[in-house]
Amino acid sequence: MWRKTGTGLAVTLLVAFLAVGVWIGNRADVDTGSHDTLRIGAILPLTGDAGVYGKALQRGMDLACSEVNESSKTKRKISLLYEDDAGNAGTAVSAARKLIDADGVRYMIGGAMSSTAAPIIPITERAGILLISPTATSASLTNNTRLFFRLWPSDDYDGGFMAAVASEQLGIKTAAIFYINTAYGKGIAEAFRDKFKELGGEIVYDEGYAQGATDFRTSIEKMRQRHPEAVYLPDMPKKLAFS
Repeated sequence: MWRKTGTGLAVTLLVAFLAVGVWIGNRADVDTGSHDTLRIGAILPLTGDAGVYGKALQRGMDLACSEVNESSKTKRKISLLYEDDAGNAGTAVSAARKLIDADGVRYMIGGAMSSTAAPIIPITERAGILLISPTATSASLTNNTRLFFRLWPSDDYDGGFMAAVASEQLGIKTAAIFYINTAYGKGIAEAFRDKFKELGGEIVYDEGYAQGATDFRTSIEKMRQRHPEAVYLPDMPKKLAFS
C-alpha cells in the first residue's frame, strides 16, 4: 500500500509547491494568462479508493497556496483549479485536456497515481505544460520527458526496501504477493519480487487482481494452501481495510 500519511503528503507538496510557485510567480517572461494571477491545474483522486490521499493532497496544496499568496516575495497570486479523476485514467485524460484547452493552464500537478500520471504525460508534453506528480511511483515514469517531475521515490526503491525488511530484519523466507493490477501495483510487486528472490527468499504465490474487485475468497484460499510466512499486499488503505 502507499506508505504515506496526510501530514507527509502535505509537507512534501508544500515544499515543492512553494519552490515552483515562487520561481514561476517572479519570472517576468512567464505567460500565465494573467498579470495578476497564476493558474495551476491539479488533477487528484478526490473520490474513489485513493480519495483519502487526494483530499490530503488538496489540503496540503491549499495550505501551500495560502503561504505563497501571503508571501511578500510573491509578485503574482496563485489560483488552483481542481479536477477529480477518481483514480481513473480516462477521467484523468479528460481532466488534463479540459485544464489545457478550456482553462488555459500552463502548469499542472497530477496525477497522484502512476496509472493516472502515465496517460497525462504525453498530453502535457505536447502542449509544453510543466507537470509535477506528488505521489506517482512507477519506475517506468523515470526520465520520461523533459517537463515531467515527481516528488516520491519510485517503486524500485519502495518495493526493494520492503523486501529487504522482510528478509533481513524479519527473517521471512517465503512470501506471497497479492497486488492490485495497475501500474502502481505491478511496478512495486515486481520490485519486491526481484529483491526478495535476490536475498534468497521464495515467492510461493504471485497474483494480481482487478481494480475495483471486492471478492478475494478464492485467492485467499489459494494463498493459504501455499503456507507463506508473509503476504505482500500493495493497494489503497480503503481496499486493504475491506479485504
